[in-house]
Parts: sequence; structure tokens; C-alpha cells
Amino acid sequence: MTTPVVSQTKLHTGGTLIPSEHLYIKRPADALVLKLLRQSEYCNVLTSRQMGKSSLMMQAAMLLSAEGLHVATPDVSLLGSPADADSWYQGLLEEIASDLSLDVDVEAWWRQGKDSTPNQRLLRFFRQEVAAKLPGQLVFFLDEIDSTLKLPYTDDFFTAIRAMYNQRGKVPAYRRITFCLIGVATPNELIKDKRTTPYNIGKTIELEDFDSTRDDLKPLFHAVSDSDAQGEAIMRAILKHTGGHPYLTALVCEKVIERGLISPNDVEGMISALFVSLDAIRYDTHFEQVLRFIDERVEDKLATLHR
Repeated sequence: MTTPVVSQTKLHTGGTLIPSEHLYIKRPADALVLKLLRQSEYCNVLTSRQMGKSSLMMQAAMLLSAEGLHVATPDVSLLGSPADADSWYQGLLEEIASDLSLDVDVEAWWRQGKDSTPNQRLLRFFRQEVAAKLPGQLVFFLDEIDSTLKLPYTDDFFTAIRAMYNQRGKVPAYRRITFCLIGVATPNELIKDKRTTPYNIGKTIELEDFDSTRDDLKPLFHAVSDSDAQGEAIMRAILKHTGGHPYLTALVCEKVIERGLISPNDVEGMISALFVSLDAIRYDTHFEQVLRFIDERVEDKLATLHR
């Protein structure tokens, strides 16, 4: 009997993967994000939850840092929902300064410019405290960008980012600064005031499900079995049900390993037992998020569930 074994890099379900520790499956989006950022092109990875956006970000950040680029990866959801724009902007710049190890007292610096608007200070910070102090390319991944959708003052923030892109012709510092937005949103949602030009810069990249005809899934074969042929057969059974969705695929793989399953038939039986109804899965973190998203941001909820 062949017992499943876990490969040297661990299978991890839910949350951002750590590049050096967790099993990671590359998809076409990985190469495209790296290509664009190396060329100083803005991009957006904006898609549904649990698709591996933050993990892609960490992989890209690790590789770009190894190539000598300066990289910051602030999670904007951690800034909370302060009542005023000043606090939010200052918090963001503190995160960026920390990631880049900048020698600047952001709070004092921000207060000194209080006669200027938050956007004016933001742009000055990127010119004077970031680009002027750090040579070479600078890449800023802004993760969980959809957390800004509930804030009344972040239209100006996205306008400022767009201004940095549009002013590259006359401000050399901005040519070395590149942004990649990560989150559950569309570019048109980011600037909420429809009277304002939408956030229309950067290439929006689709992050697709795992595809056995395109992606190298051998790490998953090895995770669920120490036999390549058996692992591939088990993965075919898993993918038939998950459709290659990254979180669901990793979740079922984890269950297979936990239970010591060794055949496609075992997988079929387990899936029938685990996912028999919506009530059976509604308390899983992923499905809770899906149901909350449908409840809060989808108009025709019934039609969406039937798709």
C-alpha cells in the first residue's frame, strides 16, 4: 500500500504562502506580472478571493528583491478605517517606509507638511523620501486594495497614483516607481465618484484556476502520493470537482493527506461526504467569504449561486 507523503515544501491551505516554506503552483500570471514590473509597467491583479493573489505577490516580491529592485508590500486593509484621510495616508507611508527601511520619521514628516493636501504630501514623499534616497527601480504592491471601497476619501489616493504614471514624462523620479494593485475589485470600482476619470492605468491580469494541461502540477502529485502515477490519478479526481480553484484544490489535497487516501474512488467518497450541501460547507472560511461577498456586493444573489 502506498501512503501519501508531503513534499519538502509543505502544502498550505488558506492565507498567504511563504515562498521558502510552502508548495506553490506557478501560472501564466506569475510570469506576466514579473515581466511588466521589470519593465516598470503598472499592473493590477484584481480577482475573486482565495485565488492566490497575495501568494503571487509574495513570490514576485521575493524574486524582484533578489534582482536588486526595492519592493514594498503594504496590506492596506491593516490601515483600518480612520475617520480622516491624513491618518490613512500617514499609516500607509509608515508601512512603506518600514518595508523599504527608510530613515525617516513619517509622523513628523507628515505633520510638517500639514499646509499641503494629503495628495500633495503623498507625491512629495515618493519623490523626496523614496526615489531620492533609493536608486534603481521601486515596486509597490498594494494588497487588499478592495478595503478602500468603503472609505470616502481614497478616490484622491488613486488619482495620485494615476498622476505619478501620467507625469512620468516630466518627473524622472516617477519613471522608477511602479505600482501593482492586488485585491477583490475591478479598476472601475476604485474611484467611486463617477464624475472623476476612472482608474484606467496598468494592465489588469486575470489569475486563472490551476489547469493540468498548462500548469506543472507535479508538486501536488508528490504531495498526495509518493507514486507519480497514483498522485496524478488522485489529482485528476480532485480537479474534476474543484475545477482547479486554488483554495479548493489545496483544501481537498490536505484532506486526502490527512485521511491517507490512496485512490480516486477514495477521493470521490470523501468529497461526497464533505460537500454534500451548502449547510455542510458554510462555516468553512472560504465559503463564508463567498456568501458574504454575494450578500454585500451582488444584486441578483440567486442567479449568481446557480451559475
